[in-house]
Amino acid sequence: LTNLTFTRCDFEYFSSQSFRYVPNLEKLMVSHPKNYDINFNELRKLNLLVLDYSPEISKLLNHDNLENVEELRLMFKDADYFDGKHISDLPYLKSLSLGPEAYNRCKIKYINLNYDFLSGLETLQLCKFQFPSFDVFNFSVFCNLKKLVFGDCTIELKIKHVKLFKHLRQLKNLVIQNSNDFISSCAFDF
Repeated sequence: LTNLTFTRCDFEYFSSQSFRYVPNLEKLMVSHPKNYDINFNELRKLNLLVLDYSPEISKLLNHDNLENVEELRLMFKDADYFDGKHISDLPYLKSLSLGPEAYNRCKIKYINLNYDFLSGLETLQLCKFQFPSFDVFNFSVFCNLKKLVFGDCTIELKIKHVKLFKHLRQLKNLVIQNSNDFISSCAFDF
């Protein structure tokens, strides 16, 4: 078994004690457990991890045995703040996707991804967030980013100059879906 998915599982308690019986697990997706008790000691081959975000998940993500995770998807029910330092123990992370569960929109007051350990990211996807301003990003950190997606995001102070992306020298693909709520002009300067 290399792929394990639990969708909308209303488990009272999600425990990973039995993961020792699936040592080759590469992809784990868990949605809607009421409580987490994930011990990543047995999941050393894991390279894709999809979880609902919660404060307890942020503690679990700082785990030495997640060093092989290359793709992380976090689904938010509601969050005022997300700090990238919660994923600092993922040294080979190449793809980060942050968004709400299902079709909801997630209001977020602040998101901090301005950490040097994220410089290896090649894909960053942010979906259905409402940002107060674009000042929450410092794109000079993402020197290896090849794909950047803002999927149906809104921003209170719309972007006026798209030259903000000019630090992304490796960028090949920029996607801004439903741009009317996000950008006020199309003066691209890369």
